[in-house]
Amino acid sequence: MEEALVRRQSKVHSRGLKARTGNEFYHIAKLIDFSATAVCQVVMAVLSECKNLRSSVSRAALTCIGALTQNMKAKMDVELDKLCTILINKAGDVSNAFIREDASEALEKVVKYASASKALQSIIAAGSKSKNNTIRASCAGFVGTLVSRVGAPVLLASTDQLARLIPQLIAFCRDANAQVRMHGKQILVGLSQVGRITTIKRRFRIFYRKM
Repeated sequence: MEEALVRRQSKVHSRGLKARTGNEFYHIAKLIDFSATAVCQVVMAVLSECKNLRSSVSRAALTCIGALTQNMKAKMDVELDKLCTILINKAGDVSNAFIREDASEALEKVVKYASASKALQSIIAAGSKSKNNTIRASCAGFVGTLVSRVGAPVLLASTDQLARLIPQLIAFCRDANAQVRMHGKQILVGLSQVGRITTIKRRFRIFYRKM
């Protein structure tokens, strides 16, 4: 399998990844359980094609990333930082609605199938400080989905996760963009309904006075 992958990569880099090749990667991703080494090689090859100037190639690569994540699940965790950085920026691409939609669909699969805690960290790191309103709003929305997936009781029981998450939610609530603020407040309201919100209030009393 890995020899076949190396041959495929050699062919890809020698003549450029065309849309047909991107679709081949997509079908491979759906069918094959790669080793950890092969995952790294495939992800690097496909992510490079997400930046391809040909939209058909870029879209095929984005679709492939989604299929890889769906198939590999937690085995993709080690690649999530690089993966989310590219996907979140593509999801904010206002110049091409099709690429934006494909990137968002790939991110939805990351949110659904990768390890939730790692995906949460990677998506926040990739998009929370962007100057692009669309990217920040997308980031905040996916954070909300991940918080729902993990579950408020689990998050509130983890001091470390809570210490990282709440300041980011506060930043969302203070964001200049209305959609980002909406997502941030919705997440905080969801957490507040679990019963340990008094703990959060004690830690972030100043913020709650300003809400």
